[in-house]
Amino acid sequence: MPLPPGCGDGDYGQAFETLIEPIVDQYRPQAVLVSAGQDAHVDDPLGSMTVTEDGFGAMALRCLELAKRHCDGRLALRARGRLRPRRLRTCVEAILALADQ
Repeated sequence: MPLPPGCGDGDYGQAFETLIEPIVDQYRPQAVLVSAGQDAHVDDPLGSMTVTEDGFGAMALRCLELAKRHCDGRLALRARGRLRPRRLRTCVEAILALADQ
């Protein structure tokens, strides 16, 4: 889903609420598969977006909630991206923190 440059955590949250979640609710998948790239990270020099680690964690949590609602929690996240290793690590840590919830 294309978003304009400069979008951040709130914009992505809004996109989940108004577009992604209603579509997933309509289709009721048997599993949720996510290509979890961090190209939208605020530190990515090419992404032109402003998503933080907290934003990636929030999106992952929303994916988990959708998976629990529709497919007994079957969720797979595949990490990918070109971020610096330190930033990629902090994004993945934020995503994995959802397992504690």
